[in-house]
Amino acid sequence: MVDIELGERLSEEPVEERPLARTWLANRWARIGAVLAVLLATMTGAGVGPPGLSAATIPARLGASVVTGTDRIFVIDPVDPSAEARQQVSAFRLTDGALLWQVRMPVPGPLGGHTLIGHTLVLTSDWGSVAPRQTVGVDTATGAISWHRTATYETASAGGDVLLWAPDTDVGAGEPGWDDSPNGWGVLAAGTLEAVAPDTGAVRWSLALPAGVVRGYAGPPESADTGPEGPLPEVAVTRGTTGRIEVRDLGSGAVVRSADLPRPPALGSGQWPPQVVGDLLLVPDGPQSLTAYGLDTFDRRWTVDWDVDREPWPQPCGPVLCTFRPQGGVRVLDPGTGVVRWSDPRWSNLLPVGPYLLASSEARPMVAAGLSVLDPATGRVLGDLGSWQVVGRSPGHGNAPGSGKPADPVRLIGVRIRSDGRTWVADLDPASASTRPLAVLPDVSGDCRATDGLLVCRRLSGAIGIWRLPN
Repeated sequence: MVDIELGERLSEEPVEERPLARTWLANRWARIGAVLAVLLATMTGAGVGPPGLSAATIPARLGASVVTGTDRIFVIDPVDPSAEARQQVSAFRLTDGALLWQVRMPVPGPLGGHTLIGHTLVLTSDWGSVAPRQTVGVDTATGAISWHRTATYETASAGGDVLLWAPDTDVGAGEPGWDDSPNGWGVLAAGTLEAVAPDTGAVRWSLALPAGVVRGYAGPPESADTGPEGPLPEVAVTRGTTGRIEVRDLGSGAVVRSADLPRPPALGSGQWPPQVVGDLLLVPDGPQSLTAYGLDTFDRRWTVDWDVDREPWPQPCGPVLCTFRPQGGVRVLDPGTGVVRWSDPRWSNLLPVGPYLLASSEARPMVAAGLSVLDPATGRVLGDLGSWQVVGRSPGHGNAPGSGKPADPVRLIGVRIRSDGRTWVADLDPASASTRPLAVLPDVSGDCRATDGLLVCRRLSGAIGIWRLPN
């Protein structure tokens, strides 16, 4: 049974435009909140108002996971002891919530990793699952099981293939030989890396790796047009126990670049896998030093003092690198020199959006926090957006200051959920430090995401609500 209802839609009167200045931003949101409250009260009291947002409600069990595609939504139920611990996957049409198909997984145990690749839904065992870990491909059109492998999903490539890891001895989590490690790298265990076709599971190429070899993946630098999940990897990078580095094309598995770097430190303090960050390969030289090499030619770019065991690794933040300190605050590095450009104890989260950074003091991404717009080069605050949880990035609007032309193709959707379940939805525009109210939705508990003009949230009842957003 699918319920169709209407959400309340706010008036789309433009927010007052003013120059970016800290002096007026503090009071700006109080004025906007008062205006919106009056608008909402007027619409509710009169029983009339602008057209509502059409919504479908899809039944879902507590603990179910959700994956959203372009025209359908997939609900993965938790493990069912009455069905031999095999999970059920259901597909619903996004436009009206109609059930399209349901299927039981062919293997028992939790398949906690869910990825949509083309017309295949890939489900894989959690890293904490007991052995043997499994990966299953499901045809999104019919629900048919396309393939099933005793291996773990690692990533999808830019070419559309699925990368699987099959350890020689899969002993499960917490046992000797466990190959989990930070920064998305695998380490220690011997096994085989495979690239398979997502629709059939056919092996495109495979690579046997001995114990002690670390592996990772790299793609183009993140930009506004790479989608909400960032760019997909184009190459695999491996480093052996002798320091040998090999870069392999993920389309063919062939080695395209290689070099002999200094032998990594012995196991123990400072022994962490290298990390690919943009066009750099970051390699620890021991417990107190970090060196950056160019990924194209392996030329040594810079070396900085770094507490490798305690200091989080740098990560891309648009045109700069950022690292969030355990005690709070952020440091921002120049990727060309490794020099600290600026630091600020206030920020716990940075999101690159076009030429800007969105900063918040809330480290948890699922919590609405005060968002500030920063200049990445200096850390200067350019404007404030108020308290919002960013739930989606998709092609949309945005104007470069003073140019009258689009600054980037990213549309940001933010939500603010109240304790009574009423949820404010708005477009966020960092370029003008302004917002455009879209709607107030009832009975929302959280777990929201926006994609392809739709907003999907968990309702207070545990069911899934779907709303089509206005342009």
